[in-house]
Amino acid sequence: MVDGVSSNSAITAFENKTKAAAKKFGADLNNFLLLLTTQLQQQDPSQPMDTNEMTAQIAQYASVEQQINQSELLTQLVKQNSQQDLFSASNLVGKNVEVFGNTFKVREGETEISKSIVYAHGATAKATKIKIFNSVGNLVYSTDGNNEAGKHKFTWDGKDTNGNPVAPGTYTVTVEEQKQGSDSLTPLASNLVAKVQEIISIEGELYVNFGDFTVELDKVLAISEPDENYI
Repeated sequence: MVDGVSSNSAITAFENKTKAAAKKFGADLNNFLLLLTTQLQQQDPSQPMDTNEMTAQIAQYASVEQQINQSELLTQLVKQNSQQDLFSASNLVGKNVEVFGNTFKVREGETEISKSIVYAHGATAKATKIKIFNSVGNLVYSTDGNNEAGKHKFTWDGKDTNGNPVAPGTYTVTVEEQKQGSDSLTPLASNLVAKVQEIISIEGELYVNFGDFTVELDKVLAISEPDENYI
């Protein structure tokens, strides 16, 4: 398992462009000043240079320099804010969080499998069915869920209904409930619960990496300590 944070490559690229622009501006300004000095030294006293044109050129260089300075300042502010957000979000590493989603990934060589979801009944249900399908839609596991009103957690050990380990791949979990007074099952919303392994920053957006999958930080619905009973 890899724990940690990554840098923002987009900010770095923008910073490099700003530095390159500043370097080029410095070279251009030096050439301009050298040319201006040479012209002043060699000008005909009876026909001096047009001071208005010289003033306009100097003002133009001053304007470009100001823009570059503002870009450098903006880069630093964005970089500081991005780093602060990244370091704040890194407190999630190692904690269990609830996020939108209903798919599990079983990896090659993975032996200790523990994939969890949460679901909730608004009122006591007559029946609850939890089903897991493989990537081609075949049912590999089915069990009864908790019928009590409130929030519940289900953890899958990566085995099919017969107790055999499933093949590596992507699996989808569904939850259905049969309400009191009803003869049919209806879909019930569920979310994933997993331990955060890493916080990643990509082009200014923060993502939570769980090893099996990665989601946007704003998809996090709840947070708990790893040793706490989630429900």
